[in-house]
Amino acid sequence: MIRFGSALSRTLALALAVSSVLFILALVVVPLSNWKRDLKAARAAAIDEAQRLTTTIAQLRKEAAEFSGGGIRDIVWPASQLGEVTARIQARIGELAQANELAVRSITPSGEREPALTRVVAFRLELEAELDDLAEFLIASEYHEPILAVERATLRRLARPGPPTEQPLLFVQLDILAPVQMPDGEAE
Repeated sequence: MIRFGSALSRTLALALAVSSVLFILALVVVPLSNWKRDLKAARAAAIDEAQRLTTTIAQLRKEAAEFSGGGIRDIVWPASQLGEVTARIQARIGELAQANELAVRSITPSGEREPALTRVVAFRLELEAELDDLAEFLIASEYHEPILAVERATLRRLARPGPPTEQPLLFVQLDILAPVQMPDGEAE
């Protein structure tokens, strides 16, 4: 039997006190310190993200100011008359097609459209081309300034008699849009 005040009872009491303290540490203090550490890490990550977003927003505002500050003149076709600019655009599309060795069947103006920002002259281009040549033409059109935008494309493989070729021959119909900026009040 364990007697109160004996060495064994004091050892057991001490062991019970130590284990109680360890139990409290394990259930309360350790989770609180982990929570505090995680909270500090989350706060640091949030601060880094906020700084990155602030930098990105500043860069976007700068780019928006540069774009709206007259940059549209570089990407639209200037014109005093619609017929004159239509002829220039048609000639430029023909030059791009010829430079990329495309067999153009026709380049036909297909009217104009008026989106929210500017007037647009539309063309329908019909041609025959090998796939690689067509790809080069589309890349040249995509990066052309002023803009030549392909609105719609229809491609059909042509079956020609003779030996097979390395690249397929295609019949292509492209609807190309060119934004036009005319002086205010000018007649068409």
